[in-house]
Amino acid sequence: MIAIIAFVIIAVARYLVDKFKLYLESHNSSTLTLFQGELRVVIVILIGLVSVFSLLGLHPVIAGFFAGAVLSGFAT
Repeated sequence: MIAIIAFVIIAVARYLVDKFKLYLESHNSSTLTLFQGELRVVIVILIGLVSVFSLLGLHPVIAGFFAGAVLSGFAT
């Protein structure tokens, strides 16, 4: 059961990360460089996904692996 929930969370997170990346590209802030903005977003998403997977009972290292799989195509 946890595997199904984890798969759904990964699928939804992957979709939301792609949408968020498009949002960041269209609303580029002049105070941050592109790298700084992407780094902040990656750290926030990583912490959020690890927290969600920890609540499901997964070990944080495994949760970090899943978060890396979700974020693999984010950084340019």
